[in-house]
Amino acid sequence: MSEEEKKHPEPEIGGEKKSAGAPEPAHPVMTDEQVYAILNAESEPSYDWAERKKTDEIRKDEPDSASAEADSSGGGGTALSGTEASNDHAGDEAEKSRETIAGTSAAGSLADLSVSGFSRALASEEPVPGGGGAAALTAALAASAGAMVGHLTVGKKKYAAVREDMERLIGQLDSLRTEFLSMIDGDAEAFRPLAEAYAMPHATDEEKEKRNEVMETCLQGAALAPLELIRALADLVEAVEEVAEKGSAIAVSDAGVAACLAGGAMKSALLNVYANTGLMKNRRAAKAMNTEAMELVSEYAARAERVYGRITERLTDQ
Repeated sequence: MSEEEKKHPEPEIGGEKKSAGAPEPAHPVMTDEQVYAILNAESEPSYDWAERKKTDEIRKDEPDSASAEADSSGGGGTALSGTEASNDHAGDEAEKSRETIAGTSAAGSLADLSVSGFSRALASEEPVPGGGGAAALTAALAASAGAMVGHLTVGKKKYAAVREDMERLIGQLDSLRTEFLSMIDGDAEAFRPLAEAYAMPHATDEEKEKRNEVMETCLQGAALAPLELIRALADLVEAVEEVAEKGSAIAVSDAGVAACLAGGAMKSALLNVYANTGLMKNRRAAKAMNTEAMELVSEYAARAERVYGRITERLTDQ
């Protein structure tokens, strides 16, 4: 919402009752073989080098269009071709990503990166941050949007009756935001041992047995990180439901944003649970984690979607 909208409240629109629970959606789980193939697939080369060499040889005999324009206009220097400029830009971005992540290691927290720095690091070839960190950041943004609704409600005479509720919710949402930010690094810390386990030698039976033991422990830890995120997101959805119902009408769209982000973060975290439990040898433990995650997401992502639906109706039925 704009600063102007924040300053000039609109008439309150009454909240609506929560609708009945929706049926639980199905969440198919990938097989061990499917997940293993994905995680261990070798990346394909970005270029067909034989074709690139052939193209470069042809270009030697052809004037570059940018260079020709520079020569015709009397400009000095050598202009880069579109492909060369693009490659240089990609190289610069990759170097920036490495510098960003290296700087983060020194600083000690992915959550301390700037918005552009985090997005650049996420887009890079580095293993962290990954999808789990992105889900945790999304959850933190959802909590922030919900807290904003609370702050825009507290102190308004029209909402004096819910002041205590809003202050309680602001405190809860701020606490959740802090927890979600810490989970960005928590996800990275859970993944690093798993990446190291994959690199362990496994030529002999003894090495294979040792590697499998370490990997099993690491996989459980890597699956637990997104499961803990889902558990905390369930609390967030409950808080957002109350904020949307009792908060200022001028900020109702922001409550809807919080609901959307919370639901998306839950679904994203569920995928990360599956990606790790699918490789676990202890199928009983894997099934237990999958079941808990699926049940929470089925209930609370649906509740977040219903909040979004009610807010959409409130905004479009005026």
